[in-house]
Amino acid sequence: MTRITNADHVLLLLRDHLERTQKTRRKRPSATTESKARPTALERASQLAASGALSDEDIERTIVAGLLSEALGDGVANDAKFQQLVADVVGVLNRDEQAKQLLKQAAQQIVGNGA
Repeated sequence: MTRITNADHVLLLLRDHLERTQKTRRKRPSATTESKARPTALERASQLAASGALSDEDIERTIVAGLLSEALGDGVANDAKFQQLVADVVGVLNRDEQAKQLLKQAAQQIVGNGA
């Protein structure tokens, strides 16, 4: 039996998010009515990336934090242990070439969505 690590789980979340974003782009009409709902962490990251306020590393870190907070709940995002978890996951992803490329692809997509 194959063991799924935390890094594998994050990779699956990243892939799922990229697939959902691509499907949403295809389905979205040119003029959409935005709901008054609070933007997700990834939407906020996209807005910050578009403003040029984040470095590439910050965008990648924000993506991971957004995915983890969506998976674990927004309440954990302000915990110092959560921030350490984000740093650890980003480190693990950057040590694996395939994961690193996937994270860079996600960052490019976030920057593209915010523009």
